[in-house]
Amino acid sequence: MGRSGISLVDCPVSGGTARGAEGTLMILAAAAASEAMGLAAPAGLNTREVYDVFVNTADNSSAFENRVLHMHNGDRTPLLALNISVKDMGIVTSSSRKREIPKKALVKEKAQPMEGIETTPVSTPKEFKPVRFIGLGAMGSGEKPWIDAAIQAGVKRVVPSEYSTNIETEKSRKLPIVKDKLEIQKYVEEIAGQGKIDWTSVNGGPFFVPFIWLSGFGGVNAKEKSVKHYDGGERIVCTSRLDQIGEIVATVLKPENAEATKNQPVYTYSTPISPKKMQRVVEKLMGVQVEEKQVDIDEMVKPIYEALEKGDNTKTMGLYVQFMYGDGYGGDYRYMSWNEKLGLKEMTDEEFEKVVAGWLKE
Repeated sequence: MGRSGISLVDCPVSGGTARGAEGTLMILAAAAASEAMGLAAPAGLNTREVYDVFVNTADNSSAFENRVLHMHNGDRTPLLALNISVKDMGIVTSSSRKREIPKKALVKEKAQPMEGIETTPVSTPKEFKPVRFIGLGAMGSGEKPWIDAAIQAGVKRVVPSEYSTNIETEKSRKLPIVKDKLEIQKYVEEIAGQGKIDWTSVNGGPFFVPFIWLSGFGGVNAKEKSVKHYDGGERIVCTSRLDQIGEIVATVLKPENAEATKNQPVYTYSTPISPKKMQRVVEKLMGVQVEEKQVDIDEMVKPIYEALEKGDNTKTMGLYVQFMYGDGYGGDYRYMSWNEKLGLKEMTDEEFEKVVAGWLKE
């Protein structure tokens, strides 16, 4: 980084189900956790003291904090989902097929290292045309160095890692899980105001993928034939297909849309979902009646906030449910969606059922 000629940087990310749901994945965070402890132990350092130091620095991440605790406790419970790797490769292959990009069209190019960050050769299509923007993976406050490097390289627009539910409401902005996002939003607003670079964030709600909508996290658990009705189960949250998210980013940056989408968040979605809507579809496709469980969101999150007050942030998964379905958090943001402006169509009921049917067969 830090040189001219860079047109696009796509950052690999790693993380768990809940963070995938709200777009707060981190760059190879789990691998970094193992490497950090792997260096500390042979060096004769007390790994628990190293852990205490790291979690109180700007380099801390929830993945590091959670995974190292499991290392210290000798807990070998698998915590990384292979579905995430499958998802990432699926995005690459499906997008390549749509655009008829041949596999042999990739060539290796040596990248200049940014200070303090070791880089490796990257692959770039020979026919790639400069679009002068940088799209960042979900890194939270760690995006700042990359944004600064983009400015130095002459990049015209940055797309921060949003991909989340509605962060414009007063209630949502108080959630601890969106703190990093708000910091980055404030930062890009400041540098855009100084004329250094333009920005556009793309918010698509939780991903429309099976490990969110059929695992029990979003309501329905197909394996257990049950559904959680959060606050009654009727509230809607807007969600987006993974392939459409990439298309949205490309659409936002088209010449005819670039000016209208400049320096503001863009909210889009593929389909609105509620636990009851997914329940009706799953019952129809599986031919069974699922067990209904009533969940009061305010009661569910009480122990989470109590733990946070004691300095324990390892139980925040439930806050994503509050983010999605909580009263006043704005999970149903169809009223401010850019779908019509950008020519994006909502999935039909038939398309919705077809996708869910495919998930159930997997």
